[in-house]
Amino acid sequence: MIEPLTSRQTECHRCHRSFTCRANDIANCECKTVTLTDAERRYIAKKYTDCLCATCLKEMKASLAGKTYPPQ
Repeated sequence: MIEPLTSRQTECHRCHRSFTCRANDIANCECKTVTLTDAERRYIAKKYTDCLCATCLKEMKASLAGKTYPPQ
C-alpha cells in the first residue's frame, strides 16, 4: 500500500535549515515561491536527493543564471 504524502519537518540538504515540506499541499509549500526551469530542476535534483528550502532554491537559481549546464 502506498502511503499518502504528508507535511513533514525536514532539514534543507544544502544549508541544513529546518523547514516544513508540504508536498501534500504544494500550493502552500515554500518551494512553490521559486520558479525553476526543467533544466534547473534536473541539475538541482542531481546534486541533492531531498528538499531544499526556498532560500537555497533561489540562491541555486541565481547561481545558474546565464550558465550552460548539460540538459538531460
